[in-house]
Amino acid sequence: MTKLTNEVVFRIREDVYKNIITLPLFFFDSRPTGRILARLVGDMNGLKQISTQLVDTLIPNVLMLIVILVIMTAMNPMLSLSALIVLPILVFFAYVIIIKGYKNWENFRKKQSNYKAFIHEDYAGIRAIKSFNAEDETNSEAKGIWADITKAWIRAVGRGDLLNIVIQSSQGIGYFFLFFFAIEKLSMGEESLGEILAYIGYMGLFWQPIRSLASMYNQMTNNFSAAARVFELMDEKSNIIESENAVALKADKGRVTFDKVSFAYPDEPDRLIIKDINSLFEYTRFGFDRLDYLQDTFLGLVNIEQNKIIKIFTVVNVVFLPPTLIASMYGMNFDFMPELHWKLGYPFAFGLMVVFTLAILLIFKLKKWL
Repeated sequence: MTKLTNEVVFRIREDVYKNIITLPLFFFDSRPTGRILARLVGDMNGLKQISTQLVDTLIPNVLMLIVILVIMTAMNPMLSLSALIVLPILVFFAYVIIIKGYKNWENFRKKQSNYKAFIHEDYAGIRAIKSFNAEDETNSEAKGIWADITKAWIRAVGRGDLLNIVIQSSQGIGYFFLFFFAIEKLSMGEESLGEILAYIGYMGLFWQPIRSLASMYNQMTNNFSAAARVFELMDEKSNIIESENAVALKADKGRVTFDKVSFAYPDEPDRLIIKDINSLFEYTRFGFDRLDYLQDTFLGLVNIEQNKIIKIFTVVNVVFLPPTLIASMYGMNFDFMPELHWKLGYPFAFGLMVVFTLAILLIFKLKKWL
């Protein structure tokens, strides 16, 4: 199934890419690059998780629910109504919560996409931000976007948690109708106590897959909203009309250059907007190379700081290892341990811990690890 899921996601990725490259430049100019990447990467991963959840969670739970319901109906149709009678109530409230919750999760995905778009544009334009000393303004805008994401997430999760309350309430009502049908309608007494207890167990098994699906509701709805965004991208239509006399360009050496190519508007042909486009490409490539270098430098500094922190934790663990070993040895419950009855046993054990600790610290100091 994993292979099938990967193949499906791969084909969808391929179809999305084929559709994107046919879209006009207006599509890319009117949307931040980070927002498009959020759909191609983050939302696509949500689509992949849907396929996994359908196989691992949804289908097994639905089959288990059907099997248990068939067994309950075969044993006693009247008592099985105690489970079925609350299903309309559950379906109604679940439908309302799911419809409203889907909109909340859809709003959350949009807010998250806006944040990713902001981060991408902010990082790509870091030189302009530094040049105009706009760090505080950018940081304030990022906090505002993140606050919107937090509010959207809390609203979506809060509505999803209502589904668990509805299920727990429906299960309680189902138990009430179980005892009502058993005592009032079927006049079951003490001699039928075993059958009633069996039905209580079946009722618990009946609600178990429903609770399992409810626990996955937030994650599944989030992934469904992500999948919808991917399919929206696939449904984007291109308004570019190919000319009848269009000629396919061939690049024998795999490189395309714009030699002495400039740009001007038709109504002002003498006023060049862009002169020598190829030189701009070279300058842009140089800028991206510098940006990649800064990114690698920043990641290297982050890794160095993380290594320093991990080294501190490692030293602390090694220093406290001998005292822990000594304490655990003398904490064993053996009858014959001479040191336990020795008057100097406690100072000896404590001193042994101090000696080992100082010895390890001295070794680290000599090795210049501290």
